[in-house]
Amino acid sequence: MAKNTKLSDAVHTIALIEINPFENLTSARIAKSINTNSSFIRQIMSKLKKAELITNVVGHAKPKLSKPASEISIWDIAVAIGQTKLLFVDTHIDPKCGPGKNIQETLSDYYEAIELCAEQKMRDISLQDIIDSYDINLKQHPELAKFD
Repeated sequence: MAKNTKLSDAVHTIALIEINPFENLTSARIAKSINTNSSFIRQIMSKLKKAELITNVVGHAKPKLSKPASEISIWDIAVAIGQTKLLFVDTHIDPKCGPGKNIQETLSDYYEAIELCAEQKMRDISLQDIIDSYDINLKQHPELAKFD
């Protein structure tokens, strides 16, 4: 099963916008940092802009946060990119298998409870928290400041 890293990539993108160690911050530069393509980054940025988390002007490589990083939660970013569901029940089970069907239905109840806990925690973690942790890591490992 492929890992979905869209939320991670969106957090990376918006954090890089706030940190912005560059004179200009193009989608190509962000894409290089994430090791993806600039089209994918433009899609993420479009969603972040639509959610009013960032502002940018077409043709200018200077995106900005729309509000302080302390007021943007990981949940806000997840909602912006449509990545609020974390756990999924397997729907490709044998419909004639009673235990399999029962297990999946039971799991869905537990998954819902887990999702509610995760959502609350994601609401509690701000982009500023991520950036503060980044700064602490950078002080401990200055070699991580390098960007090619």
